[in-house]
Amino acid sequence: MNGVPKPLLTVQQAAVWLNCHPETVRRAIRAGKLAAYRRTNCTRVSEADLVAYLNTFYQPAEPGADVASQDETRLAALQSKKAVDDFRLALRIKRALARR
Repeated sequence: MNGVPKPLLTVQQAAVWLNCHPETVRRAIRAGKLAAYRRTNCTRVSEADLVAYLNTFYQPAEPGADVASQDETRLAALQSKKAVDDFRLALRIKRALARR
């Protein structure tokens, strides 16, 4: 080893390297998924940590993924959210009528 440390990347440079938004890199750092060096107004990430992050958390899309099943899952989630919203609305109305 030659003793010269590799330069650290800024959050923006790491985002370009990962091909994502800088806020995605910040979220990974806050969640503890990506190691970083922090100073006041300065957060740096090493390339080795980026490679380790990619090897741990990168999940490529499956070839030929069934789009229809994904749509059904989204539809079920929306329907359950609508049911919760309807329940909350009914509860608010009931409480408002009870105050009268």
